[in-house]
Amino acid sequence: VGDLEAGEEYLRQALEVKGNEAGDAEYRGRICYLLGDYDTALTELEKALEKGSTSANLYLAKIFDEMGDETSAQEYYKTYIASVPTDSAALNELGEMMMEKGQFAEAVTYFELASKCPTISNKRVLMHNLIVAYEYNGNFYKAWEVVQEYVKLFPDDAEAQREYIFLKNRQMEEEVSETESTETIEGTN
Repeated sequence: VGDLEAGEEYLRQALEVKGNEAGDAEYRGRICYLLGDYDTALTELEKALEKGSTSANLYLAKIFDEMGDETSAQEYYKTYIASVPTDSAALNELGEMMMEKGQFAEAVTYFELASKCPTISNKRVLMHNLIVAYEYNGNFYKAWEVVQEYVKLFPDDAEAQREYIFLKNRQMEEEVSETESTETIEGTN
């Protein structure tokens, strides 16, 4: 508990930073967010937005998401991504929101965009989400492609190993089904 209290005290001291620039307001907003003071965080981050900060959108999205206002969170994430289209973590967050709403095709779009970012800070989570989204979207072939790469990169993931077996068996079943269909068609000619 001592380290936690020391960390909170450090953050509270950092709040004493003065300044009226966008970065100053964003900095204070981010600290308030970390301290769980969402009302003050919202006020500071909105000031930062008014002064031209684009990254304040990201923290506003996180606050609204934690407060359960998915609609506002999505709008702030989308606004942030429009200005920073290569943030894999933000794209992943949007994809997760779409999956929660059952909008799997849209989720796949965000996860695919995130997977093409030049720097991916969340590769493991992103790849897992992409596999799940492909499956829910009915694209088992693409899920199979991703899970093969995933188990090579993260061989210690027991859940992924089970998913690998499931998708491998599914691929084999589809190949057998296609072969039987072809034989039936050829036999009727």
